[in-house]
Amino acid sequence: MKKIRVLWVDDEWIINSAGTPSNRQFDGWEAQWRQKLASVAIELEVTRSASPEVLDKVVSQRFDALVLDHGFEGGTYNDAVELLDVMRDIARASEVPVVILSKLRRGALDHLAHPQLQGVFVKDAEGVEALGSFLETLARPRTLNLLLLSDVHIGFLPQAALADGTLHHDRFFRSLTDRVARIARESKVDAVVVAGDFAWHTPARDLERAAVTVDQIVRAAGVSPLSGLLFCPGNHDLCYDHSDAGDWSEFRAFVERLGIGSGDIFFRRFVNAWNPTTKRLGTFHSQNSVLSVVVNHAARFVFVGLNSCRPTGKKYECRGVIDGDQWDDVGRCLENVPADYIRIAALHHPIFSPPDGFWKPDYPMVNQGSALRYLTKYQFSMVVHGHTHFAGVHAHHVRALNRPGVKHNSAALAKPTLLSVSCPSVLAEPDPNTPNRQFFLARLEQRSGRTEKWDFSLKSYVFEPSACQWEDGEEMAPGEITLGRLQPLAATLGVRS
Repeated sequence: MKKIRVLWVDDEWIINSAGTPSNRQFDGWEAQWRQKLASVAIELEVTRSASPEVLDKVVSQRFDALVLDHGFEGGTYNDAVELLDVMRDIARASEVPVVILSKLRRGALDHLAHPQLQGVFVKDAEGVEALGSFLETLARPRTLNLLLLSDVHIGFLPQAALADGTLHHDRFFRSLTDRVARIARESKVDAVVVAGDFAWHTPARDLERAAVTVDQIVRAAGVSPLSGLLFCPGNHDLCYDHSDAGDWSEFRAFVERLGIGSGDIFFRRFVNAWNPTTKRLGTFHSQNSVLSVVVNHAARFVFVGLNSCRPTGKKYECRGVIDGDQWDDVGRCLENVPADYIRIAALHHPIFSPPDGFWKPDYPMVNQGSALRYLTKYQFSMVVHGHTHFAGVHAHHVRALNRPGVKHNSAALAKPTLLSVSCPSVLAEPDPNTPNRQFFLARLEQRSGRTEKWDFSLKSYVFEPSACQWEDGEEMAPGEITLGRLQPLAATLGVRS
């Protein structure tokens, strides 16, 4: 039987004649949680304390969760901040998830933010039941299976068979959807992520066909378009028919085709283009207007589709840039996302350039440093990109060493990492240095009892043209890379942002 260990600190515990904390009502709640968890083969072990001085046990005894209510005389925001400041350094050192269970009016602490705070529960029947469910989720590691594709480039292949037997569109994508369906039968797929470049050279024609193809892939994967189809635009998806500066009119039409049958919910992901008054999707009139945000409550993750494509005004030339306004919009959209939801971003252009000798000498985004700063500020765990047609991963971690008198040991350095996944091309002609058309299945598995750390594994599928089928490619073993949300630099330095 699996065990979850909880430290419950509350000034309403009463020290009984035996010298142990007791409270008749709390005893009943604990018994309720114990029974709920036992029904799913989880053993609950609770350590009680009437004083916050016991918080050093979070580190020394390795608890899985900390339940707090001490000094909440008025149940105010300031009371909570003061208490969380007391346990801040200890909790951060052990990365223990924290919840507040207190006699306060519902919603009073909705704006409270803290790196370890995972929930605020009221001391009533509803709150106690919800906290029991939260403890159950802690004991059950979560998994996410994500199909990662990029550079689909519809239009690269002819749509009809040729006399010489050359590979053509219909046969190629039939083999792709067959493989996706097989993957979905073997492993439940939570989402399909496409990092741009749906079109080849004629967006008006190619994006119309791409909508049909993407719909077939989504159906084969068995995911909902509303919360399981995640994407961003690429530089080939810009239409230059009307201006050398390009426009997003054909990409908007592509989005409308994808959303057929989904109602207006599908279009609400475009947080700047969606008009809540008219309940219609407006025009994609600027780079920022194509920003999309999808919150998947069932799988407990949030996805942000960034638009990194900025036309230069020189026909067909596009730079990889995300400006501050778009990042500010991202921050606004993430304000009310639950703290334990894993955060995943996609953009078309790479943050890190591929090694020399692979594909082509593409440069990373113009404002690479700014992108990294914002990704860490908003605590993303993984970012997916395409464009380079290079298959690989880059693990990134910032460790600031700017404080005097602080000694770091190896255990402290083993922190979660921001992972950048470079997706190869699904269809466009590979380079001799990256010779395979590919796509990925990424698996994220949460470590038991830790809401911040995930083991990452990756499996690639490569296309064998002679047989017109997708075969198993290289794999990365689980745990070779650990994901997690990086602390913002201000927190790393120990200052308030």
